[in-house]
Amino acid sequence: MSRLGELRVDYPSLGVVREHLSHGHARMLVVSLPDSRGRTTGGEYRVVIDANDLDRVPISYILNIEDVRQFRCIVRGGHKAHAYDHSLATIPGTDKEAWWICHGDFSAVYSLLEDDPVARMGGFLNHIISLLNW
Repeated sequence: MSRLGELRVDYPSLGVVREHLSHGHARMLVVSLPDSRGRTTGGEYRVVIDANDLDRVPISYILNIEDVRQFRCIVRGGHKAHAYDHSLATIPGTDKEAWWICHGDFSAVYSLLEDDPVARMGGFLNHIISLLNW
């Protein structure tokens, strides 16, 4: 929590899901990411990120799925279509149907990022933006 401001420099909409705070650590984040390809009706993806274990690649879900026109790399959560898929059928802590952003086998790259949580989350968010706008 104390370092969230460092990420807000690049991601000003970044916030914490208050119900997912634990001992000063943000376990779930929410952020608006740009849609530069016109694949959403509102020009942005609202994304929630399950960052409970930063030793493993975080899991990101689309919140505004009703605004998404093209489902590039967005799949229904909880199907375990890939070995690296740790998504759930519903967004953690809710009964809202989960739509997972398939990040590819990003774990090799993620493990090479420095151990700093700001560096890891920044690298992950950059990767997700690239995927959504590819």
